[in-house]
Formats: sequence, C-alpha cells, structure tokens
Amino acid sequence: MLSVSQALERILSHVRPLEPRSHPLSQTLGLVLAQEVVAREAHPPFDNSAVDGFAVRSAEVAEGTWLDLVGSIPAGSVPEFELGPGQAAAIMTGAMLCPGADACAMVEDSERQAGRVRFTRRVRPGENVRRQGEHLQPGQVVLRPGHRLRPADLGLAASLGYPELACIPRARVTIVSTGSELVPPGQPLGPGQIRDSNSYALEAQVRACGGEPVRLGPVVDDRDALEQALRQALEQAEVLVTSAGVSVGEHDHVRDLIAKLGGELSFWQIKMRPGKPLAFGLAGSIPMFGLPGNPVSSMVTFELFVRPALEVMMGRFPGESRKQTARLTHEITKKTGLTTFLRCRLESTGTGLLATATGDQGSHLLRSMVEADALAVLPEELERLEAGHEVEVLPLHP
Repeated sequence: MLSVSQALERILSHVRPLEPRSHPLSQTLGLVLAQEVVAREAHPPFDNSAVDGFAVRSAEVAEGTWLDLVGSIPAGSVPEFELGPGQAAAIMTGAMLCPGADACAMVEDSERQAGRVRFTRRVRPGENVRRQGEHLQPGQVVLRPGHRLRPADLGLAASLGYPELACIPRARVTIVSTGSELVPPGQPLGPGQIRDSNSYALEAQVRACGGEPVRLGPVVDDRDALEQALRQALEQAEVLVTSAGVSVGEHDHVRDLIAKLGGELSFWQIKMRPGKPLAFGLAGSIPMFGLPGNPVSSMVTFELFVRPALEVMMGRFPGESRKQTARLTHEITKKTGLTTFLRCRLESTGTGLLATATGDQGSHLLRSMVEADALAVLPEELERLEAGHEVEVLPLHP
C-alpha cells in the first residue's frame, strides 16, 4: 500500500493542465488566464470630470467668485464650446472636459442662481479631473497568464474592450455512484435501502473547487448496468469519479470494469483512515478515481486527492497554503500504520489554533463532516497523541 504522500505524488504525476480555450468574459470568473490582457487604448480615453459640478478655469475661482454658466456637459457627449474668461459649465461625473477648462469644482462647493454660479472655495489646477491615460497607457500589460481571475479582473478586461478571454477551462467531472441499496432523495425507502448522498456531496465538492460536475446514477450493483454507465461516463468526462464498488466485496465491480474498458489502475489502496480503499488510474488521458462508498471516506478522499488533481488540470497549484498547525484539545488514540484524518473544529486563541474532534469518527457518519471545518492529520507511526500535541490541519473548503 502507498502512503498518503506517495499516492498524491503519483496522482499529480499523471495529470496535466487542460488545453486553454476562449470563454465569454462573463463566464471566466475563477478560471486561470492563458493570455496577456493588454491595454488597447489609453484609459481614461479622454480628460473627464471626477465629480458632478462645474468645469472652470481654476485661476478664476476663489471664495465668493461668480461665473456665468454657458452650457451643460452630460456624460457621453462631446462639448461643442470652449470655456472663455469668466465662464463655467455644468458637468456630470465622467463627462468630457471642455476646451479652456483645467479643473472641476464640486456642486457641493457652489451656489447656482439665474444663469450664474458662485463658489465657496478656491479650486486648484487639475482638481477633480481624470487625465487621459493616467490609469493605463496603450500597450501596457495588466494581467498575465497564470492569474486566477477575480471580479475586479473581469471589470478591468471589460473596460479594455475584451468580450472574451483565453483561459484554462473548468474540468468536466463525471460522477457515478454505485450500489443497489441507493435511492435518490425524494423517493421512499424500501427495506434495506438508503438514500444516495455521495453523488450530491461529490457534485458540490467539484463545483466548490471550480469544476463542472456531471452526476450519473445511482447505478445498481449489476456488472452489465455498471459497464454501460461507465462507458457513458468516459464518453463525456475529462475526469471520472466513482463512489463505492472499489473494495473486495462480491459485488464490487468497478476495478475490473475499468480494466475491461481500457483503463489502467495505478493503485487501489492507501495507508489511511478513513478512505483506505481508493483506486486511481487512467483511461487514455482521463484520470479515474474510485472513491470509497462510506460518505465520510468519499468526501475526505476527494479533498485529499481529487481536488489537487482538478486544481492542476485547471492551471492552479495545489498547495501548501492550505496547511496550518493546531494543538489537540484532548487525547487521541489511533491505529498505527495508517495516517488518520480527524474531523475537527478549529478555535483561534491568542496562542494559536485548537482542534477538537467532532464526536464519533465513524466513516458512515456524515454529520461529523457537517460539524467539521478542518481535517487534523494524525501521523501513521503514532498510536497515542496527548492533549496539546501539535498537528497539521487542512481547512475544509465551503
């Protein structure tokens, strides 16, 4: 069996970033950019007012000064007059500055009366004027490949005239849950049945890390039915994730069928708890993950192995930034030889983080994940960890 670190290293050695493609700008949030975003023109493209107020010749404006109003400049228009001595023009925020003006006075610092305006304070040259190109000059690179796009980035790209951007796409992940005992939510339970929770949790986990989930199933423990479902999944997937059917039970067909469909397994057990029976392999270029059937095991192995693989495929770097340290609030005993991932709640104190287990750690108890905000990593060689022992913790994503 591989250790957790060996398994992750092997998985990441088999995945590569997806080929970039063009996306409509509105659909690029969270994607990794695969092109330079360059200013195509000066920004702002013209001198304009930063306030609602009056375009003026600053040398003429002092406290108590009266000037004649000669026009109004709304945003989006081009002024057809030049400001002469003793004159001012009403101007809106973002409107083009008229010739002859070198500053804008705020409407709050003025009093308007019968075609004239009086000012209550002096105005400095250039005050409240946004100069052409003061933000960006033509040819200036503002975003580079490898940057993960945020809301402000999309706004900037739009302001520079980009209707679409080349990005690494979201990984399309097909999810197949297996088990004759599974029924979808909303349907009544028959004798010996349980509801399918894994595919919904996995779908949410894929979506939370930026992937595009396609949920199939549940599929009964019938070899022919499962083979048909896996064939369908491989036709549309960039990543295949199955839940259950990878252990050594009489009805665990997933590993055999993956081989039959041209897939090659790299490993199928890891020295960890929960989540020991995890399979990984490739069908052509498609990474395949066979996750355990217990709900907690399924979610934990996704966080530890599937999420990092998806991050690499989507152009990100899985990493050390998630790791923190915390001190256990109580003694823990565990089986040696297995790295154990303890569902825990974190509490911040003046001396660092504290980690407290979320009750019973059975791999079938999904509530232990609901109440957890992190996984505490308990090393495989240890059997007993005392209260106060410092451990690595991996915060869980929302």
